[in-house]
Amino acid sequence: MGLDPNRALHQYSASRWQGISFPGGAVHAIAQTNDGYLWIGSQAGLVQFDGTRFRLFDHANTPSLPSGPVLGLVVDAEGVLWLRMESAHLFRYSRGFFEQAHPRLTDDRGVTIMTRDHAGRVLAAALNVILRFTAGNTGRGASSGRVGGLAISIAETEDGVVWLGMRDNGLFRVHRDSRLQVSGLPDQKINALLAGTGSELWIGTDSGLVRWNGSAATQHGVPDQLAHGPILALARDRDSNLWVSTRSDIVRVDTHGISSTLAGHFGVGAIHAMFEDREGNLWLGGPGGLVQLRDSPFVTYEGLNGGALHVDDDGRAWFAPSGGGLLWTDGRARHAISVAGLDTDVIYSICSGSEHLWVGRRLGGLTRLREVEGQFTAKTYSTEDGIARGGIYALHCSGDGSVWAGSLAGSITRIHQGRISTFTSSDGLSGEAITTINETPDGVIWAGTAGGLHSFDGGAWKSLTGADGLPPGRVNSLVVDEKGVLWIGAAAGLLYWTGTRAEPLSQAAELLRAEILGIVSDRRGNLWVASEGHIFRVARDSLLTKRKALTAAVREFGTADGLPSTRAVRRDHPVRIDPSGRIWFALHGGVSVIDPTRARVLPPASVIVESITVDGQPLKHETLARYTADRRRIVFNFNGLSLSFPDRVRYRYRLDDYDSDWSQPTQSREVAYTNLPPGRYTFRLMASNGEGLWNGSEVSVAFEAEPRFWQTWWFRVAGAILALTAMVTAYRYRLSRIRAAMNLRFEERLAERTRIAQELHDTLLQGFVSASMQLEVAADLLPENAASRPL
Repeated sequence: MGLDPNRALHQYSASRWQGISFPGGAVHAIAQTNDGYLWIGSQAGLVQFDGTRFRLFDHANTPSLPSGPVLGLVVDAEGVLWLRMESAHLFRYSRGFFEQAHPRLTDDRGVTIMTRDHAGRVLAAALNVILRFTAGNTGRGASSGRVGGLAISIAETEDGVVWLGMRDNGLFRVHRDSRLQVSGLPDQKINALLAGTGSELWIGTDSGLVRWNGSAATQHGVPDQLAHGPILALARDRDSNLWVSTRSDIVRVDTHGISSTLAGHFGVGAIHAMFEDREGNLWLGGPGGLVQLRDSPFVTYEGLNGGALHVDDDGRAWFAPSGGGLLWTDGRARHAISVAGLDTDVIYSICSGSEHLWVGRRLGGLTRLREVEGQFTAKTYSTEDGIARGGIYALHCSGDGSVWAGSLAGSITRIHQGRISTFTSSDGLSGEAITTINETPDGVIWAGTAGGLHSFDGGAWKSLTGADGLPPGRVNSLVVDEKGVLWIGAAAGLLYWTGTRAEPLSQAAELLRAEILGIVSDRRGNLWVASEGHIFRVARDSLLTKRKALTAAVREFGTADGLPSTRAVRRDHPVRIDPSGRIWFALHGGVSVIDPTRARVLPPASVIVESITVDGQPLKHETLARYTADRRRIVFNFNGLSLSFPDRVRYRYRLDDYDSDWSQPTQSREVAYTNLPPGRYTFRLMASNGEGLWNGSEVSVAFEAEPRFWQTWWFRVAGAILALTAMVTAYRYRLSRIRAAMNLRFEERLAERTRIAQELHDTLLQGFVSASMQLEVAADLLPENAASRPL
């Protein structure tokens, strides 16, 4: 979805780069490559833009690219960027390299204009010839006709006809071998051509805008402000709106022929280049620099600071400025209400019933307005009529026709069918200032006060306390969603009524635990919340299911989204929803409105790993990147390209086989790892877009930390074998030494034992011999006939 055609041009958010913030000077052409980079052909050369940083490519830092202005840019179907230099030569840029695309062209026969044809090729006009180029074609190109004169604009319509706008001799229609000059033009200088549907062609001349309707040139349907002056540039957005640049204005013409004009050119001069990027933003380039028009989610009505807000059933928005008075608008003009002294009183609160508008006043009580034939009549109720004392700060118009009015004095008045009933502290109210009133589908009236919450059911008021789950402090806002759930915006944060007690959202994001000033529920299941200093949207079901992580369910808005500030006024219901579903915020600095059905979803951010360095040295990563593991620090530099909200892009990364999980979201575009052990790794990267959605695919880079020779497997195996061999050798040597020592000891012991045994043997034998000899002597001494004498 592109720029909202229902907005006036001044309601778009505009960003401007010129002077020292833009290095290119005058802008001649704008294009965007498939990776998301914006390219600007400028007087200083080729400029690349990623949403936050400009990079100038000139001959000084890119020797392959000649110096001089870049006058034309085209991206072909294969994503290659083609450059038309001032020298009339073509260059192309792909995969980080520049090369001359048509070396045979000379200055006198160079390309003077180029665009993209319906097949995605580059369609170019040189002197006397029309050429078509593809990324793989570096020759002369395919000729599709011959022309004469200097072409300064070119286009191809859907019927295959090539149109050439000349500097001096009008418009030519070239088809196959035929060449026809178009008559009936207001001027012969054709500055811009834009193909429409079918054979339709828009023609920008020096004397007005003309349309080719298929058979003739006509100014039928051309707005008056574009019918006569010079037309400098033409563009068409994705909603088929025509954008026209004149010498003094930017004009948008919708499909019904209705135009909207933005006077001036943001200080960058007459616009000669217009381009719509893939996110629907419109880029304008002129002599003084670059401008981006962005369709911010919010439209702001300024000059309505700090008061009450209400949108009635007819879609009219009512405002009460803090300085006093009452205004309403239908989107086209503002009207003031002066009856009943409303223009001099401060209005605290507003609500509307079927036929009346009720206004709570600081001094004048409660006023009922009724419109009859475009005129408002008023009836004011005061304390003399039984209205509660003090300023009427809170109002609620009930479905049964009754009106509930709460005062700063702590009383509540009910007006029903002409009867006035007022409730005070004697009826169960706390006596504290009434800050807001609402009603649940079961008919219970709820009243928030400066000190808590009350309910009215069955004719009696009940005060809710901590026993009912309600924390102490002020209750600022009460809203009932489409499911009948009562949401409570309090000083302690956001709560909801379960039917028996108030339940806090302790598990929710920090934004929901701050003081809540206003809440509203839309038709898409979201709550729109104004807290202290923050405006955001949160998915309602994510709160009721009590999920622990709600970061992804919360979308915060800021001044970049079209808000004048993020500080809501402290009034009854500073956030409202109108009958068409639009959400209104009363803020300091103005009143802002957003249409949730129109709010565009940004495409995924393009994620690019721009460089890898190892110890400060660049590492090529087109294939498997390698470096030796003795280097200590590897650094990844990356970028997530979102031209709408580049400062909101966040990144998550992980290193497979090293990190256990994805990192926490970070805004940093660099991550470093130190002392990685040898091995193969994959670095993975994701980016959120400007809305905080992680809706893009991840990018991965494989690399290898190569081991030094002492870290290789074969070195480790060889080392292990050598170590094992040394251990075995040492063991065996030790074993042999031990064995030798044991043998020596054994031999020593054996010798000793032998000696001892021998000594023992000799001594015993000598004893036996001696004994034997003695026995023999004794036997010899016995008588021969003695019985004991041996035989």
